[in-house]
Amino acid sequence: TEADDDMGDMDMDSDDDSHNMDDMDMSGETSAVYMTITNNGDESITIVGAESDIAGLAELHETVVENDIASMQPVDTLVIEAGDTLDLTPGRIHIMLMQLKQDVVADESVDISLILKSGDTVTVTALVQDMLMDDIEGTTEIGDLVFSNVWARPASAGDMAGMDMDMSTEEADSD
Repeated sequence: TEADDDMGDMDMDSDDDSHNMDDMDMSGETSAVYMTITNNGDESITIVGAESDIAGLAELHETVVENDIASMQPVDTLVIEAGDTLDLTPGRIHIMLMQLKQDVVADESVDISLILKSGDTVTVTALVQDMLMDDIEGTTEIGDLVFSNVWARPASAGDMAGMDMDMSTEEADSD
């Protein structure tokens, strides 16, 4: 949709800005995780939740556009039918990492655990980057699930990052 395109344009513009502008993009204490999941099994698989050690809260979310206004809404479950593929992409279905405990820094990685209705948990590693410019090499196979293009947006942990900056300022003043 046009709203999705506008959001994407803003992200692309910020990629070209100075390092200080990148820091501004990392505000809000939330990050989003995206991936492609293929179910190679004979039965549907239902994801009922997500978690990560770097976030106080992780939720399955969907972007909904009503009257040209995009908003995010929690989703209780994601079902991947046997033989189907589910794309978690910007402006659509994704995983929100909220109440960040640490900065989510570009070119680093974060672990995301998906909680399945069966009671199993599968953990994948997401590369942190501003946008998915090219497919990420390699896939991760866990049981009947195949994960590819697993990535997360950079974000600041908020007050925690601010405290680190205050400490470095005090150190600089004492020199």
